[in-house]
Amino acid sequence: MIIEADDKADPATGIALAQEIVDGPAVAVVGIDDSSVGLKNLPLYINGEVVPVHMTSSDDTAGEGVTIRPKNSQISPVEVAYIKGLNATNVSMLVDPSAYTQGMADRLSKALNADGITVTMTPIVAGKVDYTEEVTAALSSGPNVVYVSTYYPEGSVIANALAVAAAGGSTAACFMGLGNQDPGFISAAGIPDSQGCVFSGVPTPDEFPAAADFISAYTAKFSTAPGVWSVFAYDSVRLLLNAMTSANSTDYAPVLEALTNSTDFAGATGPITIVPATGIRPNAPVTILKVTSAGAFALAS
Repeated sequence: MIIEADDKADPATGIALAQEIVDGPAVAVVGIDDSSVGLKNLPLYINGEVVPVHMTSSDDTAGEGVTIRPKNSQISPVEVAYIKGLNATNVSMLVDPSAYTQGMADRLSKALNADGITVTMTPIVAGKVDYTEEVTAALSSGPNVVYVSTYYPEGSVIANALAVAAAGGSTAACFMGLGNQDPGFISAAGIPDSQGCVFSGVPTPDEFPAAADFISAYTAKFSTAPGVWSVFAYDSVRLLLNAMTSANSTDYAPVLEALTNSTDFAGATGPITIVPATGIRPNAPVTILKVTSAGAFALAS
């Protein structure tokens, strides 16, 4: 039996929901996408002996269940390498101060500073419909790159403002953090303004050779292609079921032990191995993406 639940990316809701799930019949949970939520409610699942296969990116949730999605410490080196490849000397950041986005900005800033690159940060408030003021502030230092560490509803609005600035003569490159990799970004910002940015992210489902059967089945079932993160959710469930089969149990301890000892599981996102001490997938895929003229994410050349 599968039980659907929605924490609405809100920590308070996530705590209450976790307690409901722990008090109910569930033996495992797949999800918890938002790091701010996971930081608060993953301990509740663990204390309640509900096995978490989570999707948070914060390294502070390492060891609290398992995840097959990339952690901050795996995303940041890819971002650092990309910015250094641009020979940037000055980077401005627009940052949502929530757990994941602030953590990514801090990690990237520290690495860039260590390489002698100047970094300035401008905080943003989530939910605004106009970030012209914040973009103007970010551009005031004459950066080579504007790095946007937000989620896609805010990132798409910022992309529009950066496009206006580019039309006015700004030469700063737009670099969107992984929290912006969502089809909703392109829908909201529009294809032209989305194409003005590159993104850190994960390969789309069609870029995983082993995902072909999943894509076909998903498309047949829902009459639409799967989104970016759906293939990771699919693999998370399959990895959990494989662990239950290996353990011949749905009990917390044997299932968690089987999960944390997963080795070369044949996932749609590629082979999956979990490091027992951290619950992290060491080869989690991270790349740099662009938006095509058809309005889709693709590997940046």
